[in-house]
Amino acid sequence: MRAGQHDGRAAHHAGELLPPAALAGDQRTAQPLIVFTPKSLLRLKAATSATVDFTHGSFRPLIGEPDGFDAGRVRRVVLCTGKIYYDLAEHRAKSGVTDTAIVRVERLYPIPGQELQAELSRYSSDVELVWAQEEPENQGAWPRMALRLAATHRPPAPAGRAAGELGTRSSAPRRCMRRRTVN
Repeated sequence: MRAGQHDGRAAHHAGELLPPAALAGDQRTAQPLIVFTPKSLLRLKAATSATVDFTHGSFRPLIGEPDGFDAGRVRRVVLCTGKIYYDLAEHRAKSGVTDTAIVRVERLYPIPGQELQAELSRYSSDVELVWAQEEPENQGAWPRMALRLAATHRPPAPAGRAAGELGTRSSAPRRCMRRRTVN
């Protein structure tokens, strides 16, 4: 399951709030594939896949940095899902940030624990772990991810908007890339 972003609109106006059963991973319901994506992501060249990915590839529940990425320089790992990945990657490239890895969680339930553990093992144990999303902290995938990751991994700090914070464009890329101390 992949959570989409609301392209500058409030989630309740965009009709993109994740249903409670999707966030809870309710086993009693049917298990359809739920994909939320804005039209801008459908048109984004960076979000396209080669035909071979569909014919010979498989679904990857977590997508980390490519093999050539210098994991030794990483001081911050940003976990995210959906469109915000492309915003973060663009901001990282434009600002010349080299000490931040961006990891896409493509499946929210069940959390890809083994894949996440393998990806995080590439980095130093003292890296700052951050969850980024466009939605306010009390919406989107953050509440569920915070609980589940705290139980199985080191809990990430949120870098999305605070509950009730308004804005048309997410400042999460700037919050994720700047230096800050998280207790």
